Amino acid sequence: MSMSNNKINVVLAGRPKMMSEVLRKMIQKQPDMDVATEVYDPIELLIIIKQTPADVAIITPVNPTTKTKICKRLLQEFPLLKILTISADGKRAVLYQNDRTDVHIMEPSEAGICNTIRKSLR
Repeated sequence: MSMSNNKINVVLAGRPKMMSEVLRKMIQKQPDMDVATEVYDPIELLIIIKQTPADVAIITPVNPTTKTKICKRLLQEFPLLKILTISADGKRAVLYQNDRTDVHIMEPSEAGICNTIRKSLR
């Protein structure tokens, strides 16, 4: 993991494209966050995360409230990585992390998501 330039490096992996664009713009607006790279298929994360320093991966899986196989595998291979899953409709979000309890974001607004990411890296 890397907080290069004192910024939180975020990798985006999501569909639909509209959701991905919204998330990218949200992260780019944050002065302490950078979008390190973006993939459109969460499976690509297994490859790209090895090549791209990342603190957080944001994924839009089918069911964000269930820790998917991809989340489990990423956390196993990269124990410091934080994984934020957001439903495609934007109504549900969960932050998965190895060293702490999963965090269900009650209101997945821009502030709620960004603050949850920041708190998880303290």
